[in-house]
Amino acid sequence: MSEKFLILTVDDNPNNLFVLNALLSGLPNVELVEAASGEAALSICVTRDVHLILLDVQMPVMDGYETAQHLQMIEKTRNIPIVFITAVFKNEAFIQRGYAVGAVDYLTKPIDDCMLLNRVRHYQHLRKRELELKEKTISLEKTTKLLEQAQSLLVGKVRKSTADLQTLLDAALEFTIVSTDTAGNITTFNHGAELMLGYKANEVLGKSPTIWHLEEEVAAHAIDLSEFLCRPIEGFETFVAVARLNGSSVSNWTFVRKDGTRFLVSLVVSLVLDENGEHVGFLGIARDISAQVEAESNLLKLNQQLDQRVKERTEQLQNALDHLQQTQNKLVESEKLAALGVIVAAVAHELNTPIGNCITAVSTQADLSLAFEEKLDSKAPLRRSELSGFVTSTRLAIEIIERGLRRASELVNGFKQIAALHSGLEKHQFNLSNTLHHILADIKAHVESNGYQIELDVPASIHMHSYPDALGQIIRILISNSTVHGYEGKAQGLIQIKAEIKNEQVELVYRDFGKGLSEEVRKHIFDPFFTTRLGQGTNGLGMTTCYNLVTGPLQGIIDLDSSEGKGVCFTLLLPVDAHCESGSGVTS
Repeated sequence: MSEKFLILTVDDNPNNLFVLNALLSGLPNVELVEAASGEAALSICVTRDVHLILLDVQMPVMDGYETAQHLQMIEKTRNIPIVFITAVFKNEAFIQRGYAVGAVDYLTKPIDDCMLLNRVRHYQHLRKRELELKEKTISLEKTTKLLEQAQSLLVGKVRKSTADLQTLLDAALEFTIVSTDTAGNITTFNHGAELMLGYKANEVLGKSPTIWHLEEEVAAHAIDLSEFLCRPIEGFETFVAVARLNGSSVSNWTFVRKDGTRFLVSLVVSLVLDENGEHVGFLGIARDISAQVEAESNLLKLNQQLDQRVKERTEQLQNALDHLQQTQNKLVESEKLAALGVIVAAVAHELNTPIGNCITAVSTQADLSLAFEEKLDSKAPLRRSELSGFVTSTRLAIEIIERGLRRASELVNGFKQIAALHSGLEKHQFNLSNTLHHILADIKAHVESNGYQIELDVPASIHMHSYPDALGQIIRILISNSTVHGYEGKAQGLIQIKAEIKNEQVELVYRDFGKGLSEEVRKHIFDPFFTTRLGQGTNGLGMTTCYNLVTGPLQGIIDLDSSEGKGVCFTLLLPVDAHCESGSGVTS
């Protein structure tokens, strides 16, 4: 049985499909197929031999319930096991609706990975048993052909070919083959019947097959047949009544061996006709199904035990999840308070210098003004040098206060810019190469005049639907950091900017070859107010702005690779169309 177990996962969320396929791909002899909608699932099921469907309930256009209903209406797909998976429709009414449209299972999230894998293995095992039964059916059909040949020999040639027929029947050792006349007396009893029932042929010939049947079981079958056929049925007629009407019948019975042991069989009874089409007797073929029934019973028990274990494990996991969420909420609150403390300290530190300078200048000038006022009140002679000194000190104080207030204003505006980063940005269709050339046009003249070179390698074929102003702001910040920090103390340097399409995303790589970053700096590079030039005119918000722009409006990921002495390399992965609502993150 080399056929792979084909599982169809149906979900309009590609992340859910990825998680399911990653989990199920480890199962042996399994093939996975994805569908993002109910319509796609129907198309796949019609064209492929799907063995199991994991179906999301909540989907646009055609939801899971409608999809299952359509599958039930198609002959080929009617018997495919459907397992509903949902994180929303969890109450009993939705679950009952799922079973009503043909589901064999209804799982609600969060789902234990082990539980889902066990469920899938269960249906894979059932599929394996089905294939085994098919193989046995083929074997049975081959034997049936032999029996048909035997039956053809029986028709009109019973007396002439008894020895040859008995030899043929005895070759079928796995089956009990018994023929009777129209009155129910045994005329043929093969070697397989001897092995299965423990009787010798000479012990049963001329007797009724009822000797290896349970009286109470025969009586119960007789009552059911009497109601079904609307006429009294009893004795040997219980075995052959349906065969008289249809030519053959199939039913399950309990046989009793000569030693008293019991076993289950599947019994096929057929009419025997002579060469003129006259009814001359019956042919019964029985197959031992005890092992099959026991295996199915054990499988059912195992499934029930599995359901109980899964239920218990789910409760344990839910309790653990609740506890984890409580702990996580407390941790988040703690981290928020810690982060707020860092930000407040950084803002206070940045504003303290210009405001402190202003206060010093004001207090100093206040003292000078008071002394000057006392000089005037004393009506003492005022020298020109004293007046000139007071005017000079006043002008210097005003200059200090003006610089301090302007620096404080710049810092506040920088903080406001971080708080309202997305405002004013407009989304456009643009060519990446043209946009970057335009951005660099205002920068290159100044940068290259100071000994730095910028190399741009961007194919003209890349088009984006995103925020070019945000991209421009990022490039300017990175170039400024390279010239101010990366190539500090160097008269020249090289900056490279490259881009290409990878997996339907734009990979934009920015690189310089300056002094690079230490491990400690690299860890905090995206933290707000972090700077290596404290008190030298930088506020530590540049890389925070880059991070927020990349993961915010541009909906991308920014990755940093750097070490001391080897420059920096920023890799930006940006969607061609920035249509999502939240950013992706940062790795370093």
